[in-house]
Amino acid sequence: MAIVPVTHTRPHLPGTTPTPKRPVRLVARDLDASELLSAHQHAWGQVTYALDGVVRVSVGNSTWIVPPMRAIWIPPRAQHEVATLEKAKLRALYVHADVAPFKGDECEVLEVSTLLRELIVAFAQAQAGEARESMLATLIVDELARSRTQPIRVALPADKRLKALCETLIADPASPLTLDELAARVALPPARWPVCSNGNWG
Repeated sequence: MAIVPVTHTRPHLPGTTPTPKRPVRLVARDLDASELLSAHQHAWGQVTYALDGVVRVSVGNSTWIVPPMRAIWIPPRAQHEVATLEKAKLRALYVHADVAPFKGDECEVLEVSTLLRELIVAFAQAQAGEARESMLATLIVDELARSRTQPIRVALPADKRLKALCETLIADPASPLTLDELAARVALPPARWPVCSNGNWG
């Protein structure tokens, strides 16, 4: 039976935990804009990918904006949060730690090949527990390991007020508020404003 997308953001859906026998599982979510999968973690790795739409992934003090031609590898036990910036068809691959395509505890930005995209689409249509599902899972892990990675990461500043300002901008990049107004909301004095021209965060 094909995987039916859910339209909610509750984590840890029953029956989706990867196992040695079924090391890759898929959770499909069709979400509206401004939906939030609140911070959570699990014992398996995850590939966060949207067939359509743009999402924001936050892990620790880093944030990534993920369009459909990119995906994020999130290692096991890394606490992460996912937000939709527009209507999105989110497809999360859960990957058992024993077959993780990347080692270490760092996230990876992946280029999604045409093959990987189509493998994910086919995997969502495969019958649970059948040989085709197993073969597609093996191909997915292999293609993930071959994916080109991008050294893209936006680290949020340590200053709590500046971090709050940055998070406000990330959450609503089209905000009509000026920098003065945003800074005032978080009680940030001008001396602590980011100096974007030289990358110095104050």
